[in-house]
Amino acid sequence: MAIIFHKKEENYWVYGIGAGVIEAVYCFFIASLLMLANGLFAKSPTILSFLLLLLIMVFSVAVSGLLIFGYPMYLALRRNYQEAIFTVLVSIATLIIIGLLVIIIKIIF
Repeated sequence: MAIIFHKKEENYWVYGIGAGVIEAVYCFFIASLLMLANGLFAKSPTILSFLLLLLIMVFSVAVSGLLIFGYPMYLALRRNYQEAIFTVLVSIATLIIIGLLVIIIKIIF
């Protein structure tokens, strides 16, 4: 397991950016899934449709937490606190940049 997470110092940028991009792709996937399931939720909202929506959201939060905080948590457990914080900040900055790009594209088109 440690071999998977073995990174050199210069790879903290790469992991942070990669985690941000993968998280944005995952959010796109979940948004697409919810758009496709819109007919299921809109026809007759029942307790099962709300349950399904909540289960999707809980699963999504778990996956997102693993993507953004998994490797930084590993670093923090190894007492590499600066690298862990740096990796999280790069991931969040990547998500902000992608979010701004989506807003700009939405305004233009």
